[in-house]
Amino acid sequence: MEWGNYYPITPPVAKPNREMSRKEALENFDYLMAKRAERVGVLEELLRRNGLRMTTAAEDLRSLGDFYLSNVQPSQDAPNQMRSLWYAVGADIGLFLGVSLENEESNLEWQLLTKGKKDPSYHRAVIAGFAHAPGGYFVDPVAAAIFAATRVFHGQPKNPDLFNDWMEHCRKLA
Repeated sequence: MEWGNYYPITPPVAKPNREMSRKEALENFDYLMAKRAERVGVLEELLRRNGLRMTTAAEDLRSLGDFYLSNVQPSQDAPNQMRSLWYAVGADIGLFLGVSLENEESNLEWQLLTKGKKDPSYHRAVIAGFAHAPGGYFVDPVAAAIFAATRVFHGQPKNPDLFNDWMEHCRKLA
């Protein structure tokens, strides 16, 4: 694994989403939206250093899934969780997937989820605007990428097609 100059994103408010005020969540959301292109570029450089191309072509998404699930490492302190740097990679992958969907489907857009305090995506950036899904449907690409890796630590099988499957699901509903 060649890390090169990879660095994690550092949001302005560093506390759990559920503990943030709406103003703090909006500050983090605005920061994330402003940094989308930079983060996709940072991820693209990391993948290039490791011999991967970053496109939404099926073979490239499969390579990305395989790379991610084969290299992700557990935390030394909590073996059911990822090392913090891998959370950053997962977040960047989620941003890449979300930006790709947003670019492919003009009706989709990033939104800050501000309803449903019990929802795991509360106060997080989500993709919404799906025309072929029930009203209020959204996806959380960052959480999806992170969850996919943490499943491996819980004994679930690796699915290198996870990003293909996720993108196809979203495209059908867009």
